[in-house]
Amino acid sequence: MPSDIRKRFFFIVLLALFSLGIFMIFSIRFEAGDIYPPYSSFRSDPLGCRALHDSLIHTGDVAVSRSVTPLHRMKGLENTTVLVPGLGPNDLSGSLPQAWFDAIDGLVKGGARLVLCSVPSRF
Repeated sequence: MPSDIRKRFFFIVLLALFSLGIFMIFSIRFEAGDIYPPYSSFRSDPLGCRALHDSLIHTGDVAVSRSVTPLHRMKGLENTTVLVPGLGPNDLSGSLPQAWFDAIDGLVKGGARLVLCSVPSRF
């Protein structure tokens, strides 16, 4: 019987350590932000724009928010600036779907300001 209790205790400790390791790996990845897509405001590495987001918050002059809502579902954004980072050099020449352009057009016609940011490219 004591051997059975030791085995259970060892299994529980091993399971707890494994769970802690998995939790630590995910927390490091979330903190670095590399699980988010490039040019996300959740990324703190050079491929993200979290520094811009956080610096705008600290100015205190503007209200800053993130949105994970698809562009075609955004409503009521008059007098709001929408930042769209990470566009490729060929994205505006037809590689993006027409629905994306329609959503952007709807935002601008609704009174939002639009800032399109392209990725660095070599000539």
